[in-house]
Amino acid sequence: LPWIDQNTRALVVDSTENTSLFLIPLSSPALDFVHTYTEDTLLSDGTLLRKIEMKKGGNFTLSDRKQFKYESTEELNKSFLTMVRNRYPQATISELKYSKGQNADSLITYSYKVKATFVLPWNYKIEGSLIPGETTRQYIFQTFRSWSLWGEKKYTMRLQLPTGYSILDMPQAVSMSNEFGSYQTSYTIQDQTLIATRFFSMSSQDVAPEKYAAYRQFLEQIAESDKGLLILKSPTVHLNSTKH
Repeated sequence: LPWIDQNTRALVVDSTENTSLFLIPLSSPALDFVHTYTEDTLLSDGTLLRKIEMKKGGNFTLSDRKQFKYESTEELNKSFLTMVRNRYPQATISELKYSKGQNADSLITYSYKVKATFVLPWNYKIEGSLIPGETTRQYIFQTFRSWSLWGEKKYTMRLQLPTGYSILDMPQAVSMSNEFGSYQTSYTIQDQTLIATRFFSMSSQDVAPEKYAAYRQFLEQIAESDKGLLILKSPTVHLNSTKH
């Protein structure tokens, strides 16, 4: 069922004239996922060539399917260009491939290349604006109402650096796991290639008022990690990248 109808109650009426309230289930975080893999090459002029493969499942396919299902190839290319330029201004796209996911339980996959300036943010990162403003609550907080705070997100990036470039500083690896969810990042260097990974999974659907402060602190720690910087040194200039 559509995302907005999940975790709500429906009135069920059968032929025996019995009626009852039924709670429409929410799909599990393991089924609601976004997995992203990128192969990146940074040119000496600061231009980024990025090949992106993305797979979505569960509720993350719903809005995409609604938006793209009836679009022509030309319309689809324009929609993707608009979406990509929200992150990479002046970007160009080539080799766009898209599976439209006709069925409710089918996956949606993307594969495309972009040429853009050097900006490397994570998908669905936790920013300060996503953290609930109130510090205490009297009622249950529902985590699944936010796309960024629900489901499973995996991101793997391989960045090939130009000859002569080196990494001056990069974020520390982080690993956190508790009753609310899990968050891990890693960074390794192999020759001139940086391999970075990010994993986030929110397993708690409802947060009780007495646990809300701990949940909010968990999000604040993730947001702080997601702000980390990757600092590169070129033979002549320095490039700073908002890495997460």
